[in-house]
Amino acid sequence: MPEEFSSRVIFQWKDVHKEFPGVIALNGVSIEINAGQVLAIVGENGAGKSTLIKLAAGVYQPDGGSVVLDGQQSIHNPVEAYRNGIVTVFQESELFDQLSVAENMALLKGLPCKRFGVVAWQQIKQSSRHQLRSLPEKLDPTVNAVQLSVAQRQMLQVAAAVSEKAKVLILDEPTSALSVKESQWLFEQIKTLRAQGCAIVYISHRQKEIFELADVISVLRDGELIWTKDRSDVTSESLVTAMVGRPVDIESHRNLHKPSNTLMFRSHQVSDGNVLNGIDLDINAGEIVGLYGLIGSGRTEFAETVFGIRKKLSGSIYIDGDAVEIRKPRDAVRHGLAYLSEDRLNKGVFRWLDIRENTVVASLRQISKVLTSRRDELTATTEMGNKLNTRYASHRQPIETLSGGNQQKVVAGRWLLTKPKVLILDEPTRGVDVGAKEEIHDIIQSLAESGCAILLISSELNEVMRYCHRIIVFRDGDVAGEVDATDAQSSNVAELAFPKDSTVELSDDPDATRPSRRRSGWRALLRTESALAAMIMILLILLKVQQPDYQISVLLDASATWMILGLAAAIVIVVGGIDISIGSLAALSAACGGLVLQTDLPPSVSIPLAMIVAMSVGAAGGLVNSALSLWGNVHPIVVTLGMLYAYRGLVSTIMDGKNISNLPDGFGNLAIVDGFYTSVIYGLVISAFGFLLLHHCRCGRHFYAVGNSPTAANLLGIRKSKNWFYAFAIGGALVGLAGMLQLAQKEQMQATLGRNWELEAIAVAVIGGVSINGGKGSAIGVILAAILVQTFSAVLIKFGVPGDRMKLVIGLMILVAVFMDHLWNRQRSVRPTGGCAR
Repeated sequence: MPEEFSSRVIFQWKDVHKEFPGVIALNGVSIEINAGQVLAIVGENGAGKSTLIKLAAGVYQPDGGSVVLDGQQSIHNPVEAYRNGIVTVFQESELFDQLSVAENMALLKGLPCKRFGVVAWQQIKQSSRHQLRSLPEKLDPTVNAVQLSVAQRQMLQVAAAVSEKAKVLILDEPTSALSVKESQWLFEQIKTLRAQGCAIVYISHRQKEIFELADVISVLRDGELIWTKDRSDVTSESLVTAMVGRPVDIESHRNLHKPSNTLMFRSHQVSDGNVLNGIDLDINAGEIVGLYGLIGSGRTEFAETVFGIRKKLSGSIYIDGDAVEIRKPRDAVRHGLAYLSEDRLNKGVFRWLDIRENTVVASLRQISKVLTSRRDELTATTEMGNKLNTRYASHRQPIETLSGGNQQKVVAGRWLLTKPKVLILDEPTRGVDVGAKEEIHDIIQSLAESGCAILLISSELNEVMRYCHRIIVFRDGDVAGEVDATDAQSSNVAELAFPKDSTVELSDDPDATRPSRRRSGWRALLRTESALAAMIMILLILLKVQQPDYQISVLLDASATWMILGLAAAIVIVVGGIDISIGSLAALSAACGGLVLQTDLPPSVSIPLAMIVAMSVGAAGGLVNSALSLWGNVHPIVVTLGMLYAYRGLVSTIMDGKNISNLPDGFGNLAIVDGFYTSVIYGLVISAFGFLLLHHCRCGRHFYAVGNSPTAANLLGIRKSKNWFYAFAIGGALVGLAGMLQLAQKEQMQATLGRNWELEAIAVAVIGGVSINGGKGSAIGVILAAILVQTFSAVLIKFGVPGDRMKLVIGLMILVAVFMDHLWNRQRSVRPTGGCAR
């Protein structure tokens, strides 16, 4: 530790208390760290480590005590923490999957903007390339985060954090998914920051790292501080004893039973046509086979291919002597396979379900015969929780409230309940403390002794050497060799794992960092928009051939309203909501604006005032929808369904059975002037606003972030409630403008205005590439979709197709759009080669 920094306390937890329902997470913990010092915090899962760092990051507020920076600054929220130099890299690197790597990195510190809140995209791109240059492997800043492996997600966040030159850097299990090479890169970054005076809080279950990096070590157990000591005063034995309250042997090789000679699993020349080059692997009943390899070696790809997550191009799989065909995970489970993914957050836990539901979800057929039995499910959950020593207050507790290690135990227990013939475990002890690791391996060994064949994938060489019968080493999509675990030497295994040419350099050429044939997020959007534009051109040519005098301006006039309504629906969907009251809200806005137009005010006053009133009514309606959904914790589809009828009832009350007509001179100019369709200009101007909002303004980019992951957004201080209010209000204001445009086009209004518009507006958004799950879509795609739908309608009318069949065609278009989006997401979720695989 540099002497000039050693005496200055830069960060403190002062007697902090934190309690959750039924659980005391922290009980009077006081720890301090000096500038230029590395503090390691260790403890079992559930000891309070995660709560401690979330207090430091501003995610939680203490129930008692305080969190202090530089002796005076208290931390109240994540944004304040980040702005004051506290940077946290959480264990579960949850990113915004549908956003690019560059934008994800920029969001970690706040999007840089120019004047008027316009995002500085060029700065973001340059900054990301500079930050990624130091990584030990190539990473394309333009690809979407969904393509990244768990290891790459962690490295990306570390790279962004390191570039900030933080006062305090908090790393939570940063090497849990990293290879040896990547871990060494991280350690070099830590040493550099330490020399610059940065205080580093390092949380890890890996003792070798703790003793290599730490200056001071603090031990937590059951929410209390056991002790804080200099590293030189701590031994491996004393550390483990302090953590778990008893001595634990973590060094010697397990005394494993002898497996049977019965072949339980065989893969013959299994290939996925991308990473795997024909894998042959046998596992006997009762045998534990370790799978080891570096990033990109194909370990996880093999497991996913066997389990049906990835498509198997060729080869055969045999279970208990029988050839089986596995096309999807359901087939694998039916044939007796179970798979615990390395990506616990995205592919393991159902975060909004409780512990019981997460535990029994894969074994409901075994637990219940016909109808599910809550008592039997609870019994199974309790037995498995006791078996794995899982810590939780109640089985009704949402799994997202558990520590990472206890979440891992629940997921492991889920598969153990299925009593599989073959169990594939990918990083089963990632982020798990030494005591829990022993407990998990006790269960694994017990399963093996009962005849289960187990494939254990791990980045920790010591783990596969200690707990396995044999070690299979992967390299470049092939089996590089096989080693008997009892006789294995770490140097021999590592030599097999390393590729012949392991030197990787980052080029100054941004194109050189692109890992494979994958397309970036923007290229995917361009592909969608190009397809829409091509279909529009084909239909227009067909129309002109059938009717040479057909005026395209008429088509654009009809499309203008739907451009605006489609954007209104898209903005709400992007942020993660949905509004099916759009049509009724448009009618209410138009009715209120129409009443203003019928006053005795001069047109120069009444027309602008009517537009303001219509937009205000629409925005107010959107705010009511979002408030009811958020405060009542009710899905917006339920809230807006009710408001659909409420708004329609208000329209009937306001109009009292009468039509709105006799509009002032000049109001019709919104739609047409001297034969020129000004509605097209109106629609395009508002569409340009939507494009700038969604793609070039900080507010719009936050909409995408919240729609992608409210949890990750909250950790960055991007509040879901605030962004929902903005999105629903802006969408409502656009709906009000659309209602006024329709009033100008029709020159009168009946109470039926806007009926069924909501479904067509959502259809336009979905056809335009907006994901119904939120977080994805483009304004240009929505605009093109509005034109496409109207062009389709014009073609169908030209060929005499009845109106009800036109609805059928639109419905089929929606289904095709959703299906294509699903296929595209599924394709991108398979990790590419060249640095995006493990």
